[in-house]
Amino acid sequence: MDVKITATAGSRCFDVLSYNRDADISLKLRACVEDSTNQAFLRATYYSPNKNGLQSAHMLFDYQTTFKIYLDSWYRVAMTWNKNDKLLQIIAFDNADSVGLVSRFTFSGIGDENLFQPGGFISLGQWELPTRTSVAESIWINQVALWKSELTRDEIRNNMRRVVKVSEPNLANLWKFTEGQGLMVQDVVSNNNLHMLGYGRRTPIWTL
Repeated sequence: MDVKITATAGSRCFDVLSYNRDADISLKLRACVEDSTNQAFLRATYYSPNKNGLQSAHMLFDYQTTFKIYLDSWYRVAMTWNKNDKLLQIIAFDNADSVGLVSRFTFSGIGDENLFQPGGFISLGQWELPTRTSVAESIWINQVALWKSELTRDEIRNNMRRVVKVSEPNLANLWKFTEGQGLMVQDVVSNNNLHMLGYGRRTPIWTL
């Protein structure tokens, strides 16, 4: 995804992207802004059902990147998942010529569980009410793509240098955010459109 993050007035973490397989199992990509710098860590937080059989979920893994990104700057941010090695990577590029910042996390102890099992749904931005009302944050999104295969760092960087075709064999979903109006973002690959919340929260706005 192509994303720019802005935040003011103190440190806190907020959601950038969430993948929910069902009501209890979810993986969140979060940004955690530092108090005294113009930078933020990225964090992968994984929730799964409580082992005692209760319906409520609990945090199973919470990994923070070893690198930081600058606020008010555009990045290509990617998450890749290897289901055999249980390895999650978070990769960030500030431009197509950069080598890319990478952090790798191993999800041990989850057995055969597949974090990105087909199905479920994704959401963008912060859904829950903020924990610190004095903090204002905005997430700017240009495009989001989901792939059926694990891309390498070089493949992700090369995709920044070209126009990705809708007919790419391993491309599952692509939201370009080019509508410019309305409350829907079209999936140009498989018609799994995103719907913006127009009630109850601050409504997303188009900037271009």
